[in-house]
Amino acid sequence: MGKAVPVKDAAELRRLTGKPTDRLGRTGAKVRKRGRQPHQQLVNGCVDYLRLKGIPCVEFKQGMVRGPAGNMIRFGKAPGWPDIIGIQSERIEGHGLGDWTAGIFIGVECKVGRDKQRPEQVATQKLIEAAGGRYHVVTSMADVEKIFDV
Repeated sequence: MGKAVPVKDAAELRRLTGKPTDRLGRTGAKVRKRGRQPHQQLVNGCVDYLRLKGIPCVEFKQGMVRGPAGNMIRFGKAPGWPDIIGIQSERIEGHGLGDWTAGIFIGVECKVGRDKQRPEQVATQKLIEAAGGRYHVVTSMADVEKIFDV
């Protein structure tokens, strides 16, 4: 192992080693650039695009916080539910009863990189589709545009 060289900040360490560093000067595979993560960028882009197309939707968030006793408390959606839920309008011919518009439940699951659907997500997809809703797994904004270009 080489001799330790004192450095004044993360930028200097990055310059000396050629490796990415976080704000604490740590290097390694888990260090990411600051800013939004790729998954959140895709979710935000999907929500913006769907709203632009007139499809009311929300990001279905979940998370965890540390409770007073130090234990982790989960809040938000049930495991397996999609990242985005919404209602898509569909015009239906009434076959003599006049045309009408139906609201179809949609779920959009965003996956980036090598992410795959977990078993509980597959089960939720089957549940939504069995109830007449639509469930889409998207990996890029191109997928979103192709699916929702109405």
